[in-house]
Formats: sequence, C-alpha cells, structure tokens
Amino acid sequence: MGGPLVYLVFGGMVWWAVDIAGGLGPIYSQPGKFHSFAETFWPFAAGVTGIIGIWATLILNIPDFTRFAKTQKEQIKGQFYGLPGTFALFAFASITVTSGSQVAFGEPIWDVVDILTRFDNPYVIALSVITLCIATISVNVAANIVSPAYDLANVWPKYINFRRGSYLTAVLALFTIPWKLMESATSVYAFLGLIGGMLGPVAGVMMADYFIIRKRQLFIDELYSETGRYTYYKGYNYRAFLATFLGALISLIGMYVPALAGLYDISWFVGVLISFLSYITLMRLYPPYPATVPVPYAVNDRQVK
Repeated sequence: MGGPLVYLVFGGMVWWAVDIAGGLGPIYSQPGKFHSFAETFWPFAAGVTGIIGIWATLILNIPDFTRFAKTQKEQIKGQFYGLPGTFALFAFASITVTSGSQVAFGEPIWDVVDILTRFDNPYVIALSVITLCIATISVNVAANIVSPAYDLANVWPKYINFRRGSYLTAVLALFTIPWKLMESATSVYAFLGLIGGMLGPVAGVMMADYFIIRKRQLFIDELYSETGRYTYYKGYNYRAFLATFLGALISLIGMYVPALAGLYDISWFVGVLISFLSYITLMRLYPPYPATVPVPYAVNDRQVK
C-alpha cells in the first residue's frame, strides 16, 4: 500500500514544483554554483558519500533479506530492478522539487515537511503526511530494524527472538534522537558521514576477506565449528578488528583535524580502502593458524562459491 502512495505523492510534488516554477526550463536553467572540476569534485564526492551513507547499513546486512530468495539469480534481479531505477526516479523528483522551490521562493527547500507547508489544499496535505508516515514505518523503520533485531537475537537467543529484538531496537532507537538530525542539511550529512566512516571499514574487511583471502570459497560446516579454520584466536580475528579500527580512525579523523577534513568528506571510500588494504596486509604477514594448515576435502565437505 505504501509504495504506490509514495509514488503518487512524489509525482504530485514534481507537478507542483514544475507549476510554481513555470516549467522545467526555469528549473534546469539555473546557473551552477561551481565552475571548474576542482570546485566540483569534493562537493560531489561528499554528496556521493552521503548517499552511500544512507545505504551503508544495508550494504552490510543485505543477506538478512536476500537469504529468503530461492536462487542467487532472483536476488540479483530483485536488487537490480528495484534499487537503481527507483533511486534514479526519486533523485530526479528530489532535484526537481528542490530546484523548483529555489525558482519560486528564492531558496531551496529540501525538507519534504517544509514543502508540504507550502500547499494550500488541506486534503492534499493530510494525504501526503499519512503517506510519509506509512512509507517511514513500512520501509525505513522496517529495513533498519531487521539487522539489529537479528543481532540481538543471536547475542541472547535464550531470551530474545526476532520479534522481541525488533521491539527492543525500536525503543533504543529513540535515544538516538533522530528528529534532531533532521534540523538542517548540515547535521544530516554530518551524521551520514559518521555512519559511512564507521561502516565503510567493516565493508572493506568483508570484501577483502571474501574476494582476496578466501577467493570466494567458504566452507559452510566450518563456519559453525568451534575448531575450524574460521575459529581464529578464541573465536576472534584480531586482524579484522585492527583493520576496521584503522579504517575508521583515518576516515573520521577529519572531524577533529581541519587539515584532514577532506578525508571525512569521503569517509566511506577512505574507510573501505584503508581497511581493505590493511586487512590483506595483516592476513598475509600474520596468517591465522587454521588458514596455514590446509583442510583436506572430504566427500561431505560442503563448499560454496
């Protein structure tokens, strides 16, 4: 139900923006703020980093959703058809509406709630607000609850199941005070940069381990063994922790050192690159003991690529 209504509301906003701006021409003929590649690169890179920050959580826990797909091809098709096309469509709508408000009111309005206050019809406002609430609950809240709910259930399986983990996550999320993050575009991008800088290194370690160290080969049975090749030292691979910490440190140091602010502007990319290279280096220089002793293939040894 939420999906069609969201498309309807955003389509109506685009129509409104085009109407108040006098057409698409005035919207897309505004002069650019940057006039050279050097001026454009870092703001563009920071914007891309902010967008990736939105998806940083799902980049790590997408298996929580795709594991329900019957085949690998199904999950690839679902993501390919569902994400790029939808995101491009909403990017067009967002740019059009924000630029239209610049033409009509002399300032860009990026907050959807602020845009709704410009509408005159109370029925349109009511429908739009209800739609935003439905979309937030059915898409944003649901998607961000899945991963921590599973994590909590795995940490305390005796006391917490997925449902209890979801409720607990919803309560704990209130203490992040999300409404304060939406006070300005600056605070939104600062938060996304922080998320990207913290989760990018995790993604870098995961990619390095799977594609470089494991060469896309995992032994399923040993993933659940306390003595297999993935046990490491007392169940923890300190190399992964060190690589993640180093990636996060370098990507976020720009928050406190103005001279390195450029690193923070592209925190996700910096975090991924540093942790990726660091993890490979540590695994090569100090390989874990189970990785240095080849485990012979058995008839029932299950391997996935």
